Amino acid sequence: MYKIPKQNIPNADYVYPRTLEEAFGPYERWGEVVEKDAQPEMDWEDKAVLWMAPVVVIFLIVLFALEVV
Repeated sequence: MYKIPKQNIPNADYVYPRTLEEAFGPYERWGEVVEKDAQPEMDWEDKAVLWMAPVVVIFLIVLFALEVV
């Protein structure tokens, strides 16, 4: 069981913000939201390698299979 740390509230009448706009101001000032674990979008070079590597491997397998026979 976790112990909840005591919070230092300077004023007993303090009300925590209920929305993001109350906490951080107007939405226009927030900036872009970036996820920490998000992967960047692949560019054309990454996609080319992703498609060409299996093609080369299959070509080599066929080439070696025909060489043996």
